[in-house]
Amino acid sequence: MNSKQVANKVAVDAANDSNVLVADVELVLQVQELKALDANIKAQQEHYKKCRAVVEAKMGDAQKLVNKDGIELVSWKQGKEVDKLDAKQLKANFYDVWYACVSKVPGARRFLIK
Repeated sequence: MNSKQVANKVAVDAANDSNVLVADVELVLQVQELKALDANIKAQQEHYKKCRAVVEAKMGDAQKLVNKDGIELVSWKQGKEVDKLDAKQLKANFYDVWYACVSKVPGARRFLIK
């Protein structure tokens, strides 16, 4: 089979599968735009992390950063202490209690751009 025949077979198989949607040109363009946006978002997130790391390093233990006029630019405070359940430890030490409280939930649909 040549590549065109393979592509036609894939399209026919997809058309016969109710879980598969064959994309039209407009939808293909939307996915391409999503890919570009995703790459841009990731680059901006990396830049944000680097900028934030610089500010945090300069702040050290300070809780507030102000400009020369005293206007607050950043606050960086410790959150309140919270109680957290250690599910692994509960399962290891009290399996019967853990098992009685476990319930199955459906998995989330993951949107992956290929």
